[in-house]
Amino acid sequence: MMLRSFIFQALGVCVVSNRDFFFVRSARIDADDVIDQSPVDINKHELLIVIQSGSQFYNTRLQYINDTWASDVPRDQLIVIGDDVPPMDLDLKMTIEPERCSKTHGEGGCCKFADSVLQAHERMRQYPSLKWVYFGDDDIYLRVARLQEALSKEDPKGFWNKTEKNGTISHGGGTGIVLARIGCFTPRCGNGICGGGGWAASREAIVSLVGGHTSESFHDEMQAKCLSCSKWADLAMSEVLNDRKITKKAMDGLYYNLNEKPDFVKTLDGTWADPLMYHHIREEPNFKFLHGLFSCGPVSTGPDADCVTYKHRKNCLSPGEHVPHPRFWP
Repeated sequence: MMLRSFIFQALGVCVVSNRDFFFVRSARIDADDVIDQSPVDINKHELLIVIQSGSQFYNTRLQYINDTWASDVPRDQLIVIGDDVPPMDLDLKMTIEPERCSKTHGEGGCCKFADSVLQAHERMRQYPSLKWVYFGDDDIYLRVARLQEALSKEDPKGFWNKTEKNGTISHGGGTGIVLARIGCFTPRCGNGICGGGGWAASREAIVSLVGGHTSESFHDEMQAKCLSCSKWADLAMSEVLNDRKITKKAMDGLYYNLNEKPDFVKTLDGTWADPLMYHHIREEPNFKFLHGLFSCGPVSTGPDADCVTYKHRKNCLSPGEHVPHPRFWP
């Protein structure tokens, strides 16, 4: 079993089973037996990841990300928008960009959103192969290969057709697409992206957002929208997307506010969409637990009440652990 597992990992596949043996039928691997793929898919250099963080989390959350879901992501494909230069002894395989934004949730958050887009625009200019960028917080567990697979099925230009009630068909798009949880709002800003789930944007969308603007003018635009949207950065960005006529589309699998264990199980057993991301992952045991569940990494054993299963792969909580959010486990 160890030799066979090694061979399949070398080929870029993690094969798991709830038994000590498995069969490969008709020279193929059943999709239900495949967990997250190896970095062979990530290294196509098509997906950029931009994470927002603060210096108080450099040694904790960023380290946990570095050691788990980002361990196979090339350094030039993971940017962190921070608030200070990292310490010299911090050994992380990611680029930390200390920005000028304040640490407030309102104007500071809108500033970081703007800086995130500007950094993505610059990195995409440097690397023409980059097709997509995912923006998220530092308290997430991201399934990178699965996200890239989902994005590969989308039209990056965001073209759409809609049949009206009178039978006519309207057309739109062409300026890019953003995929996210949709539906967050304030009294003045409605049907926007929900930033807690992160959001993905095509190269075309990033060009539409920044093209023809200076860094200063883009920041000024975001701050103006920020004030209109009760200082919620995700809704401010949504208003800018609307002004650019960039297509917004709901994306399943971005789980940003699960409260109970039964809901978590629904994301694993096929009841709900296959998970791409979990939000509110803040402690090292949380990161390690999910990484053990979704990768070829080590898993723990324990009473069934403390365990969950994903595609035949079982992982259990250690005493006192709560995954992936303190309210999850009874």
